[in-house]
Amino acid sequence: VLQLAGFLGVYILLIGPLNYLVLRRLKRVEWAWFTIPVIILIASAITYVTGFSLRGTQATLNRLSLIQVWPESDQAQVNGVIGVLSPRRATYALSMNDALTVHSLTTSAANALNSNPADVKVGESLHYSVSNIPVDAGISTAFVTDGYIPAPALSGSATLTLGADGKASIKGEVRNNSALTLTDALVLVMQTPVSIGTLAAGETRSFQSDVQPLNIAEPASSSRTPIYNPYTNGYNYSSNQRLQTLQDLLKTNIYSKLQSGNPQEQQTYRRRDYFVGGFTNTSDQFTGRGFDVYLIGWNDQSPLSMTLDAPYITEDTSLYAVKLNTTLVTPDATVKVLPGYMQWVTLPKLNQPDFSPYELYLTQGQDATFQFKPIPALRLSTVSTLKIQTSSNNADAGRVSLWDWTTNRYVEFNRPGNSLGYELTLTSPSDLQRYLNSDNTVQIRIQAYNGATSLSSITVSVDGKLAS
Repeated sequence: VLQLAGFLGVYILLIGPLNYLVLRRLKRVEWAWFTIPVIILIASAITYVTGFSLRGTQATLNRLSLIQVWPESDQAQVNGVIGVLSPRRATYALSMNDALTVHSLTTSAANALNSNPADVKVGESLHYSVSNIPVDAGISTAFVTDGYIPAPALSGSATLTLGADGKASIKGEVRNNSALTLTDALVLVMQTPVSIGTLAAGETRSFQSDVQPLNIAEPASSSRTPIYNPYTNGYNYSSNQRLQTLQDLLKTNIYSKLQSGNPQEQQTYRRRDYFVGGFTNTSDQFTGRGFDVYLIGWNDQSPLSMTLDAPYITEDTSLYAVKLNTTLVTPDATVKVLPGYMQWVTLPKLNQPDFSPYELYLTQGQDATFQFKPIPALRLSTVSTLKIQTSSNNADAGRVSLWDWTTNRYVEFNRPGNSLGYELTLTSPSDLQRYLNSDNTVQIRIQAYNGATSLSSITVSVDGKLAS
């Protein structure tokens, strides 16, 4: 902006006061009929050449990569997005290497990038290739690529210790025996990010931290479970304010970086923000990690190997996710399995949506049924306590019933009333035998009563001895 304002200022001075003063000194003011058009032509030529050179003469390949590395595996999975940016209207051909596939983005994603790859042709021979890629000036044409590459020498180990009270701590080390340098590295365990910082090539770093207790259970399905919204007859995700995977990967200070960082830093974090937002949901409250521990780190080089049929430069952002070898240490005595160590699943019902135990909304006549059980690592051989809590957003907490596994019928516990929540604690061996099956599963039915029922959460926890 300052350069443009300076250019316009010089142009105005030349075509106005300076031109007049020079011609007046030469006593040839009438020459202004010729000098003004000449100045305009020269300024126009300078503007065109400057704009042409500022755009450059080379195409730009923007490569965003997610690389997933597993213990004892010599191959790493890579998923990426490729953007072809041209300084002027042109047609390109792109060829992939290392058995990487390539295909166009979905229509909605392509439209978001002002990309129109409808006319491109994807071919397969020894390598995947894309021909006839139309790129307009200043607009990216984007593609998706995936495949496998040799795994980088990134590894580590962790010991996760679970106390009798359900609280956990972690310690371990991460090793970088590759030629890469990871920046803004983190160790992610449950809902706790442990900062590593910069992990240089050849460096080994130790870490230790308490682990933030989990308050919400994971869906038993690996897919993200949406929440049904009866007002819109659609699905959305809870806005529950917890540390989300997106913020984990970007570090919680990303938004301050976007506002107060230097321009180059802002651009780096903005790229990361858009990239990670493409495969995580900012409102998704489930981490999906369980007791798995991961090393996360960024690098400004790309493992994606490709060629373009024209001179080009690259801008690369890569995110590495390395699963660590993890040992879980559990207490010998009674252990408390907190709500976050439980899994849940919705039992489907004809003509009803798949509900979630979080931000649950039921209209009169509707009901929702959920099964909760501990994650596999925390299945109990004997259970001493079962605790169920519901938190209501209105005066009606609904009917709460438990499935009796011995009689195969529901038993109602909470009758509707003016309550903003309900808590049930069972300790009797006979009750625990009735309402928990052999793998510690409890089945809960919530029925709307006297209008709508709105629950912010349904949580389940159990105490007992771990199975050997």
